[in-house]
Amino acid sequence: MKEYFKKAHLPANYSPLTPFVEPVTTATHKKRTYTLMGTSTKTYGAGGRLGLTLLTLVKSIFFMFFLGTLKEEWSCVKSGKRQIEVYVIQPKTSQPKPDAPQKDPVNADSSPTLTLNPETPQTGKGKEDSPAKPIATPPQATADKVHTKVTTPNVAGTPFMNAKVVVPDKDCDAFEAGRRNAAVGNVQAQFDVGVMYLKGIGTKKNFEKAYEFFSKAEQSNHSGAKEQAAEAAYQAGVEASAGFNQKNHLKWFKQAADNGHTQAAYQLAGIFQQNKDDNNSIKYLRMAADQGHPDAVYFFGKKCQTIGNVRGAFTYYQLAAEKNHPEAAYELGEMYLNGNGVSSNIEEAKKYFRVAADKNCNAAYQLALLYWENGNGNEKAMKEAFEYFNKAAKSTSEVVYGPANYMIGFMYYEGKGIAKDVLQAFVNWDIAARKGHSEAKKNVNNEYQLKLRAANVDAHVAYQVGLNYVNKDEKKAMEFYNIASKKGNIEATYNLGIMHSCRAEDLEAFSLFTNAAEKGYLPAMVKLAECYRTGQGIKHNVNEAVKWLEKAANLGSFPAGNELGKMYLSGTGVTVSCQKAIEILTMCEDKNPMLGATAYQIGTIYDGGGSAYNDPGFQKNESKAIKWFKKAAIVGNKAAQILLTKRKIPWK
Repeated sequence: MKEYFKKAHLPANYSPLTPFVEPVTTATHKKRTYTLMGTSTKTYGAGGRLGLTLLTLVKSIFFMFFLGTLKEEWSCVKSGKRQIEVYVIQPKTSQPKPDAPQKDPVNADSSPTLTLNPETPQTGKGKEDSPAKPIATPPQATADKVHTKVTTPNVAGTPFMNAKVVVPDKDCDAFEAGRRNAAVGNVQAQFDVGVMYLKGIGTKKNFEKAYEFFSKAEQSNHSGAKEQAAEAAYQAGVEASAGFNQKNHLKWFKQAADNGHTQAAYQLAGIFQQNKDDNNSIKYLRMAADQGHPDAVYFFGKKCQTIGNVRGAFTYYQLAAEKNHPEAAYELGEMYLNGNGVSSNIEEAKKYFRVAADKNCNAAYQLALLYWENGNGNEKAMKEAFEYFNKAAKSTSEVVYGPANYMIGFMYYEGKGIAKDVLQAFVNWDIAARKGHSEAKKNVNNEYQLKLRAANVDAHVAYQVGLNYVNKDEKKAMEFYNIASKKGNIEATYNLGIMHSCRAEDLEAFSLFTNAAEKGYLPAMVKLAECYRTGQGIKHNVNEAVKWLEKAANLGSFPAGNELGKMYLSGTGVTVSCQKAIEILTMCEDKNPMLGATAYQIGTIYDGGGSAYNDPGFQKNESKAIKWFKKAAIVGNKAAQILLTKRKIPWK
C-alpha cells in the first residue's frame, strides 16, 4: 500500500475527516509514532476517472513486471473513489530538561482545552460567561506532519492541522478530539464531552458516560458541571425506570437529587411513598419542596396538615398557591372559610377559590355556594353563582357533580341568575338524581306536581311544559296548553285548537282559533278562514273566509295570500280575477321577498294570461312573467330556475 505525507491540509478535493473512534490505532513512520484520527474520501468525476485510467495504464506499461503494486490504483479506477487514513503525530514522552519547570498535564491552565467549534465558544449549562479555548492536541504534541495511508477513496486544501490546533469539520471530529483532550485531564474538555454524551452530539446518547465526564469536571471545580451531572443522572434514572430496572433507577435518581435535581427528588419521594418508606419519602419531598417544586410544596403542606401542623400547612399551601397551584389555592380557601389555622375571612376564601376554580371543581362549587348564600339575592351575585355551579358540574367527582347539577336545576326553576326554564330545571335534576342526589330524586319523582305549580305561575312555562308533553302524553299536553291559554298565551291557544281539531272536536277548535285570530295570531287566522270555508265547527261562510284570509295576507301571511290567490284564480266563493290574485300575491311577496314561491305564482299568471284562468279580460304579458320568474329563480325557486333554463333565458 502506497504511503505519503502532507502538512496542515488534507490532499486537494478530499472530504472532511470521518473520525475513527475505537480502538486507538497507531502507526510508526521514520521512528515517529502516529495515531489514526479517521478517514477521508475523494470521488472522481467522469473526466477525473478517465484521466486516472490513462495514468494508471501508462504506469502499468512501465511497471508491467510489478503489477501487484498497481492493484490499488486499478481499484480506484474501478470504484471511482480514493480513500486515505489520516494520522497525527503522538506527543513525545521524553522528560523535560531539569532546569525547565515541570508541567502538570491535568491542570487546565497548562494544556489547551476542548471546544466544539473553534470560532464560536461552546459552554455547558451554567457556563455562559466562561470563555472557550480552542481544541488542541495534548501537551507537547507536535503537528508538523500528517501521516496518510492511501487505500481506496474530499474539498481542496481542507484544513486539518494548523500548528497545534485541531479544527474539526463535524460533531464527530469534535467528540473524538474532546475525548482525547479529556483523557489527559482537560477540565473543559471533560465538561464538553459530557454535554456530547448527554445531547447525543457526535456520538450516541449515553447518560451514564455523561455523568462520568461531568463528575470529573466537577471534581476540578468546573462551575456548570454539578448541575449537568444532576441532569445526566436523572436521565439515566428515567432510562433505567423505562427498562424496569428498579435498583438502577433508584441509584441514579438519588445521585441526581443529591446533586440538586428537583424533579428527581420529587419522583424519589413518590417512589419511597409507594414502598411505604415514609422517612425517605418525607426527606426527598422536603428537599424538592425547598427547591421550589410546586407539587412538592403542595404535598409537603398536605403532610404537615396530616400530622396536625396547621401553621406549616398554611405556609406551604401559600407558597404553592403563589405558583398558581390550584389544589393549594383550594386548600387555602378552605382554611380561610373554616378559620382553620387562620382567622375566618370570606373574601380571602373567595379570592383563593377563584384562583383554583378553573382547574379545581371543588373550588368552583365552594365559590358558587358563597355567592349563592352571601349574595342576598343580588342579581350579579346570582349570575356568578350560576357560572361557578356550571364549572363545578364538569367535575368527574360525584361529591361535586350531583350537588352542582341540583343547584343549577334549582336556579333554573326559580329563575335566579338565569331566565326561568322549568324544562332545564328538570334536565339538571335528572342528572343529579342519577348521581344519587336525594333532593333531586324527590323533585324528579314529583315532576308533574312541580311543573303544574310552575305552570300556574307563568304562562310561558305552562306552554313550554305542554309542548314538551305533546309527543309523550297528549292529555297532559292539553292540560298545560289550557293553563297557558287561560293566562293569555296565544301559541298555546292555537296549539290547543289544533289538538281539538285532530280529535274532531270542531266546536272547541273553532272557538280557540277565533280567540287566537282575534289577538292577531296569523296561523290562527288562516285556520279560522278554513273553518268558515269548509264549515268546520261553524256554518259555511265564504265571505268570512275571504275576510280572514285578506286580513292575514295584509299582515304578510304567505299561506293566507296563496290560499286567497287560488280562490280568485279558481272562482271558489268569489268572482274570478287574475288582477286581484296578483295584487294579493304581490303584497305577500313585498313582505316576504325571499320566499320565491309567491313570485313564481305571479309569473305563471302573467305567463298563462286570463284564458288559462277563465278571465278573458286579463292579458298575457311575457316580459312581466319573465321578470317574476327571474325574481323567484334568484332566491332559489327550483321551478323558476328549470323553466328559465329550458327557455334559454339567463337569470344568474
